[in-house]
Amino acid sequence: MSQAKELFEEAQVLRNNGQINEALKLYTEAFREAAIEQDRFLFAECLHMMGVSLYQDKNFSEALEYLEKARKEFEYDKNIALLAAVLRDMGSVSASMGNITEGISYFQKSIELLKDLGNRGHPGVSKVKLGKLTNSEELVLEGIKDIVQSEDRFFEAIAYVNLAEVSIELNKSKEAIKSLA
Repeated sequence: MSQAKELFEEAQVLRNNGQINEALKLYTEAFREAAIEQDRFLFAECLHMMGVSLYQDKNFSEALEYLEKARKEFEYDKNIALLAAVLRDMGSVSASMGNITEGISYFQKSIELLKDLGNRGHPGVSKVKLGKLTNSEELVLEGIKDIVQSEDRFFEAIAYVNLAEVSIELNKSKEAIKSLA
């Protein structure tokens, strides 16, 4: 395994455990190493994860800058799946910044790009995020159905949490409790 990949994997563990500042340091090191090793994919993925980390740290404007750089890299490489994932993350950041219309647009672009890839899980996640943003229980349920029917069910639990949040917004407390269960 390359030095860049090792650093990236260490950063992923730190980020997943809420150690955002430490993760950002390692992502930055991995980014530099990926550039030296001329690993374009890892270079772009470091940008993506730095943006996600900054979003988790509520540093929205800087997160959007990194995600935009990652978007350009994945677009250049024609990596549709990761381009769509970055657009979804840009939607979340934009919505958190109060730019609801922009957030909706990013989620819709993500869904559109993913519809022909065959894996229903990732467009399902984008549908859930869009449904949460627009308080559309129907869209969240459609996204959950896609996730459940896919091979990649990584986001299933958070999708049900998002459904519960929408149910609460719609004054459907029994449905919210059911979703959380």
